[in-house]
Amino acid sequence: MSEENGQGAACTTAEKSPSAAAEQKPCLACSGPTEQQEQAARRKALATSTSSTPAQGKTPFAYMHSGCPVNRRELGRASWAFLHTMAAYYPEKPSRQEQDRMRDFMHLYVQLYPCGYCGDTTWQEMMRNPPRLATRKDFSLWMCEMHNEVNDRLGKPQFDCSKVDERWRTGPADGSCN
Repeated sequence: MSEENGQGAACTTAEKSPSAAAEQKPCLACSGPTEQQEQAARRKALATSTSSTPAQGKTPFAYMHSGCPVNRRELGRASWAFLHTMAAYYPEKPSRQEQDRMRDFMHLYVQLYPCGYCGDTTWQEMMRNPPRLATRKDFSLWMCEMHNEVNDRLGKPQFDCSKVDERWRTGPADGSCN
């Protein structure tokens, strides 16, 4: 990974997409804590934990250390994080080929999704409301609307779709994610 101004890895989309070449900015999805910071955080977590194995449910990603396969809730959380991040780093002005590839990806993703019910209901929603792929903003808003549709079915709160970039691309203005 390359570093840009020492603030994190530059987004690699330019390597795959000529239209993204002008969009090189620090990529929060491509960078994060250093290995030393991660190790220090793990040591601190172990020191404050009452057991050596994180208990299921103590953190949003406790399943990663539980030795157990993910359940539907955990799979959903990880899937939405991936999909929102894909949308956040989608090219601002995608070529026709990039739009076609993302449409194909989304169709395959829901058709192959391990939870049959989840994939089927998302497929039906995608047929009713196809992915909007003309711009990054369109795709990010569409993804948020899809997620809110699922949240509504599950009785969960709605996410404010005006904040998708802050949540999935730039982080808060206070710089707390940098």
